[in-house]
Amino acid sequence: MGGNTSQLPPPPANFPYFSLTFRIDDNIKLIDCDDKCLSLIRQVVKSNWPNGIQSQSNDHGAFEIRFRGRPFCVAGSKADALASKQMCCALLSSLQSAGWELYVNSDLSRNADLTTWFFQKNPALIGKQLPTKGGIICLSLSSHDKLQLINAPTVLHNELLQCVGPLLKSHEVHGSDFEVKLVGYPWSSASFEEGVSARQLLLNTIRKFDSHNFRFYGTANLKGTADCIFFEQDRNYAGGETRFCMLSLNASNRIRLIDCPQPVVETVGRCINQYWPGGIQDTEQCEHCVEYKVGGDPWLSDGDDAINSRYLITLILQSLAPVGWAVMSALDISRRANDKAVFVLRSCAPTSVPHMCICPADMDLIRLINAPEDVQNAASIVIHSNWPHGVQKEGTRLMGYEWKLQGHPWSSDGGNDYAVCRYLMTRLLNEMARLGWRVICSADVSAKHIRQESGADSPIDVHSWFLARTGHVGQPPDAVPPPSYSETMNGKQ
Repeated sequence: MGGNTSQLPPPPANFPYFSLTFRIDDNIKLIDCDDKCLSLIRQVVKSNWPNGIQSQSNDHGAFEIRFRGRPFCVAGSKADALASKQMCCALLSSLQSAGWELYVNSDLSRNADLTTWFFQKNPALIGKQLPTKGGIICLSLSSHDKLQLINAPTVLHNELLQCVGPLLKSHEVHGSDFEVKLVGYPWSSASFEEGVSARQLLLNTIRKFDSHNFRFYGTANLKGTADCIFFEQDRNYAGGETRFCMLSLNASNRIRLIDCPQPVVETVGRCINQYWPGGIQDTEQCEHCVEYKVGGDPWLSDGDDAINSRYLITLILQSLAPVGWAVMSALDISRRANDKAVFVLRSCAPTSVPHMCICPADMDLIRLINAPEDVQNAASIVIHSNWPHGVQKEGTRLMGYEWKLQGHPWSSDGGNDYAVCRYLMTRLLNEMARLGWRVICSADVSAKHIRQESGADSPIDVHSWFLARTGHVGQPPDAVPPPSYSETMNGKQ
C-alpha cells in the first residue's frame, strides 16, 4: 500500500464508531475503520466510481483512497457530480447493511476538507437490505438554480415537479437521475422573498418524500457549496404523519421562522429576549415567515459573542421540545457566506430534554456550552488523553468551558493533526454516548471569515455540535445504542 505508518493508536476491539472525510478534490480518508469495513468501502468505490481508484495508502493514521478524476471539485463535470452522489448513496446503503448507521455529518476544517461522516455501529441493522434503486436517495442543491434527484423512483420525480410548481424553468433526465432548473437563483438569492420561497420549496419536498416513506437520513457537503440531502426508504415508517417547519439563520443577525406554528414563533421570541444580550430589534412578517432581527451580529462573531450565539441556539432547541418540536437536521442550502444553517424542525411528543453544545472554534479551541459538571469533567479527560500536543490553557468562560489546544486542529490541511482531531472528536462522541448524550445536529452558525494574504478567505469557525440527553449514564459503548433522539422526543426512552 505504501504511505506513512500510522501515528494513532489502534481503536479498541469493537469500537463502535469510525469516520469518513471527503476532501477537495479527489480523495476520502478513513479513521478507526476496521479491515472488514475498509474492504467494503473499497469495493463500493470500485463498483460505483467510473474512473476507478488511483491510489490507496496509510496517511498519518488515516487510510486514504484517492480517485482518478475529481469527484469533489466544484468545477467538475455534471457526469462526475452525478456519479459521486450515486456512489455516496451506494456507500450509505452498503454500510447500513453491514450494521453501520450514519450518526452525524459535520464540517470540521476551515480549508481543505469537506464533510466528515461519523458512523456508529448498530447491530440491529446487520443484514438489512435496501433496494438497489431507491433505498437511499439523494436530493442535491446544485449550482445556483438546480435540484438534482439521484437514485430515486419516478414517483418522486413527479412529486418534486409538483413542489417546484411555478418556479420550474426546465427539467431533464440524465440516465436514472433527474434534474430541475429553477427560475432565478434560489441558492444564492439575497432577497427576503426569494430566500423564503427557496426554503419553502425544500420544506414541501421533505413533506412529500416523507409521505412516500422516505425519511431524512443525512447530508454531505461534497463540493464546498450547498448540501446534498439523503433520504432512506423505510416501509415500516408511518410517513405523512409528521409536520415540518424551519428555523433559518440569515445575514448576520436574523432568525427566520418559516411555516412555524404560533407556539414556535412565541418560544423563539421569548428565548431571544431572555438569552441574547441584544434582544429583538425588529420583527417582520409575511404569509409564511416571521423574521426576528436581533441586536448585534450573532452569526458574525467570535469570542464572547460566539459563545452567546451558541448558547442562544442551544436554549432555543431545548425550549422547543416542551411545545412539541424537535430538530430533524441542520442544512446548508445557501451559497451566500452570510446565510448560515437552516434547522429543519419536526413535530414530536412534548417533552423536556436537556441540551448542550460542543463547539470547535477558531484554529485551536474546543468549547462546551450549557453542559453539566459531569460532562465537563469527562470531556476534559478525553481531550487531555487524546490530543497528543497538549492543552495550552483551559477554564470557564461565560456559560461554557474552553480548552485551548496546542497546534491548529481546525485548520490542518493534512498530516497528523488532520487525523488526530477526528480521532479526538470520535472519542468525544463515544464518551458523550456513555453519559447518555447524543449529537442531534451539526450546524454552521458563523459567517465570520479570516482574510488570507494568498488564497481564499477561510471561516473563523467550523461546525458546532448540538446535543440532547437521550439515555442514561453508564451505557456500555459496544451495546445496542440507547434510544435515538427521535425515540426520546416521542416518549420512548
